[in-house]
Amino acid sequence: MNDRQDLHDDRTPAAVSPTESPERRMPDEIRAHIMVDPDYVDCFRLATAEPTTWSPERWARTALDDIAGAKGQFIWRVVLGLRLAPGAPDHVAGWRIAERAPSWIRVEATGWLIAGEILVHLDDEYASMVTAVRYHRRPAARVWRALSGIHRKAVPELLDEVDALRRR
Repeated sequence: MNDRQDLHDDRTPAAVSPTESPERRMPDEIRAHIMVDPDYVDCFRLATAEPTTWSPERWARTALDDIAGAKGQFIWRVVLGLRLAPGAPDHVAGWRIAERAPSWIRVEATGWLIAGEILVHLDDEYASMVTAVRYHRRPAARVWRALSGIHRKAVPELLDEVDALRRR
C-alpha cells in the first residue's frame, strides 16, 4: 500500500485545529499555485512507487473524467451548482484549465454557491491533489461541510486508482 498524506484545512470555525494547520504543512511549491485565502483547502499526497511518466493533465483527466465520471459530474453540477463546460478541449471534466506547467495543472470552476479549484502536482516522490473552495453564499459552508467527508474519502481513492492504472 502506498504512503498517503491527508492535509486538510476546513476553515469553518468548528473544524479548524488550533495546533496543526495542514496548509502550513503543504509544500510551498504546491501552495503557491492555489487560490489566495480559500474558505476550505485540502491536499492529498500519494507516495508513488516510482517517478511517473504521466503528465499532470493525464492524471487529472484520468481522475476527474474517467474515475469520478458521472458521480463527480452530479455532485459538481447538481449539488454544488458549478458551471462546467462539457467536452471543451481546454477543460478537464468540464473544469476550465486555468494554468499548467510541466509538474502541475490547476483547473477551476465557479457557480452560484462556490468557486473551486483542483490542482494536480507531480514530483519524483508524490502525486498530490489539492482542492480549494471559496464560498459565495451563506449556505455554502453547510453544504460543503456535508460533502467534505465524502470528498476526503474519495480523493485518496482517486489517487490510488490513477496510480494503479498508470503502473499497468
